[in-house]
Amino acid sequence: MKTLLLLGIPLLSSLTVADVLFNERSLVEKRALYGELGRIGNYQTVGCGGDKGGILAYQLGALKKALVPVIKDARRSAVKPSKAYKFFFKDPANATFIARVLTDVTTGVSKQPPFKPAPEISNGNPTFICIDPANPRVNLIFDIPNGGEIDLISQCSDPKGSLAFYANPSPFIVLCKAFFNRPKVLGTGTQDCPVVNHRLNQFLKKPEDRTFRIIGSSVWYSMQWILLEEIVHYYLYASEVRSLNPEAYDINKAGSLSAIDSLGNGVSYAYYASTVYARCADWPRPHKRPPKNRDDAEGLKT
Repeated sequence: MKTLLLLGIPLLSSLTVADVLFNERSLVEKRALYGELGRIGNYQTVGCGGDKGGILAYQLGALKKALVPVIKDARRSAVKPSKAYKFFFKDPANATFIARVLTDVTTGVSKQPPFKPAPEISNGNPTFICIDPANPRVNLIFDIPNGGEIDLISQCSDPKGSLAFYANPSPFIVLCKAFFNRPKVLGTGTQDCPVVNHRLNQFLKKPEDRTFRIIGSSVWYSMQWILLEEIVHYYLYASEVRSLNPEAYDINKAGSLSAIDSLGNGVSYAYYASTVYARCADWPRPHKRPPKNRDDAEGLKT
């Protein structure tokens, strides 16, 4: 769930696509594989056939419906910010930009030029690539500025468990095999909301957060919100906002970002959308930031 990184060094501005490789090198096999290229509305897909294509289409449709109240909240927040908006984005002056990004997600509108090495794979629209290391039918290999290369199959084979990531700068959103094992159903009520410790004035870790050891992760780690985060990266990179900062995944850290930094934090959009959708009403007090030196364990004690 991260922009393509190597040893913690962001490759955002200088990452270039070196080659498009398929299992078979012959032109005939390449042409045959092009038959697996697909579309879901304006979104393009590569290697996402069969059940994966059906799941992806369903999740994108569910995400589009789920974003309706979120976009309304963002637009209203330009005048009267909601509690969720104030916690994650602070400045109402940015509400129009946030609403526009979320609206673009619902349409899949193209904001990038065609993929030069192989425009038939992507015409610049956000393009999903489904990667299965056990069945490598499609792969992209990227040049690393300091020499060498890195490929998507390697990223999806990460023992730490890569789920999905945006390969920046390109139109590609990579969905690893593990992504399709995530929960398929959105949280539908306040029982899915993060829990506030009012003494510490921060969210505390719920038992459901233990899977990823990130406070707040259980709120948005279903397929739709993961898709939202990665699609947002595509639109942020195509806009005036191109953050090179590491993402703040912990909900308390996301909430303590400045208004400018929160705009470039893809996870903030997922937190914002998932909590608005779940109608979460309990929030830390906005005039006090979460303590900087509190660790996760202290939040669990209370």
